[in-house]
Amino acid sequence: EDIYLKEEASHLDPQNSVTTQIRVVEYLGAQKMVYFDIQGRICTAQAPTSLSTPEGASQTFIFDMSKAHLFDPETGKAIR
Repeated sequence: EDIYLKEEASHLDPQNSVTTQIRVVEYLGAQKMVYFDIQGRICTAQAPTSLSTPEGASQTFIFDMSKAHLFDPETGKAIR
């Protein structure tokens, strides 16, 4: 949640973005799940079916950092 395709995130800071290749698109009725990776880690974002997100395409994703939860990878404790 709170990961948006660039086309639907004009209200967010573009500095919190990453451009990567879409690996898989899974259609779930009124929305779809878009799978992509960042430095070898698989991420998932929800997207409206109205947006064009073909597999293999390059796409910019913007993160809403005001809703981010960060954890220490060694202890699992919340950082923020």
